[in-house]
Amino acid sequence: RYQRRVRDTFLFLGISSAFMNKLLLISFTIAFCCLANSETTPEDTSNGAEKEVNATHENLQREFLEKKQQKIEAQKLNFLEEEREESEAPPVLELSAETFDETISKGFWFVGFVTPTCEACKHLKTNWRTLGREISKISAKPDVSLQISILDLNTGELLGEKYGVENVPTMILFQNGKKIATYDLEAHRTIFSFLSFLQKHTNVFKHSPSDLIEVIDGSNLEKLDQGEWVVAFLVPWEAQSNKLSALWYHLARKVKVDYNTTLSVGIIFCVDEMKTVCQEKFKVENFPAVKYLDLGEKIQVNFAQDRKRDVQQFVEFLNVQMKDSPFSDFSYSDLIRAMQQKVEPACVADDDATATPSPVVSDKPKEEL
Repeated sequence: RYQRRVRDTFLFLGISSAFMNKLLLISFTIAFCCLANSETTPEDTSNGAEKEVNATHENLQREFLEKKQQKIEAQKLNFLEEEREESEAPPVLELSAETFDETISKGFWFVGFVTPTCEACKHLKTNWRTLGREISKISAKPDVSLQISILDLNTGELLGEKYGVENVPTMILFQNGKKIATYDLEAHRTIFSFLSFLQKHTNVFKHSPSDLIEVIDGSNLEKLDQGEWVVAFLVPWEAQSNKLSALWYHLARKVKVDYNTTLSVGIIFCVDEMKTVCQEKFKVENFPAVKYLDLGEKIQVNFAQDRKRDVQQFVEFLNVQMKDSPFSDFSYSDLIRAMQQKVEPACVADDDATATPSPVVSDKPKEEL
């Protein structure tokens, strides 16, 4: 009996010892694994995060370079297209003193009196080509002739004296050989200004430029506070501003005539006292510039400087910005306003718990929102 008890005791101790060894082995294994993980996980995590950040930076850099290259290519295409349009513009008709009276005896003739050494005359000659092209596009009376030409005063000095030319360049409008108007030397020499002058004295265009486009200056600046506007900020002597002034008439016809919108179309010549207004009130730094304005809602949105300037691009720009755009069956305005209301509350409650409507104002272009 004693031996049996001793045997049972040792057997129990052996079994317990084996079981404890297994527990210890398992515990040591778990502890070792945890220790190994605790030493390697932060390093592995940081390496993975660093790789992810580097990959993101590489993707962003690649995307930036691709967009930059696309902009460069777009600018090249715009430049080539402008060069093509210039080359396709009809040449300016140069009159001779000997046949001057006979040539201008029928129809309207807008004649620029110039000299070869005059820098302003060289600039006018470039404008004259563009003006001739625009007139051929918009003239509504094919039976009425309106010609653009120049006369060199070195060969026609007597004609200059006959028509009272004292400064160059001087622009005179003739009808059937008779002088009917002289273009104001102090006026801006832009395509829009010339078109307005010609419409006033010839009425050959179906729609008057001055009826479709409002010239904004210090006397009527407050008009911009009412309603929606698309405004071109121009410098009269700058070539790109002059080209934009020609496009502006076509855009105005599209907006005001074809679609009969309430959007107002304006031009601001950023010279003299209006230069300060352009820079301080509208933050215009480069010319020409185009802005969508809704000053009642405190909204000013720039048309991107590197974007192609044509009527189609302007219409696409306005289709996004206008509150109720007529240019597309699908208008972005409702979606934009809904997104803005999520960003900023549409109304603010008073202490009296009465809700006061408050317009959503954002400095960001709606395209970005």
